[in-house]
Amino acid sequence: MRGTAPAIRTAAACDAVAAIRFACRLLSREALERGIALELDMCPRAMAACDERTCRQVLLNVLGNAVKHAHGATKVTLSVRPARGAISIRISDDGIGLTDEECRTLRQAYRRGASATAEGSGLGLAIVQELIDENGGSLLISRGSEGGLSVEVRLPAAADGAIPASDGMDNGRERTCR
Repeated sequence: MRGTAPAIRTAAACDAVAAIRFACRLLSREALERGIALELDMCPRAMAACDERTCRQVLLNVLGNAVKHAHGATKVTLSVRPARGAISIRISDDGIGLTDEECRTLRQAYRRGASATAEGSGLGLAIVQELIDENGGSLLISRGSEGGLSVEVRLPAAADGAIPASDGMDNGRERTCR
């Protein structure tokens, strides 16, 4: 219920990297059909204090929006980084982006960007905001550094959420999503 303090869940740990790979597998065909490359820039493992189902739903909604609504985009970048007791998951595109005002209001129910042409109800990011609030995280929506839009999901790191050092595989960078 909106307006009351969220009841923060005590959840099992979820590997955010595995959840991103799951979302990519489900959306890679649609991205390919739209001419959008999915680029991963992630550490090998990142444990968030969030149940797997919620983590997957959040990432599917955010990545799905990026693929559907990133007008003019050729690339969507997904990154995972440690962030002071949290796991930062950033999904950004190089499309035309939104205004600052649209970025501020996009997480409200039934709000969509002015240039939105793809089907949708405007509920996706409102649902994401609720799920993140319930798990003690935060959602930041801003204009991307390369144009486009950047959506950052921050979830508390799980007790064992230490991010291992890279295994030497190109600093965790990947070119495509499999």
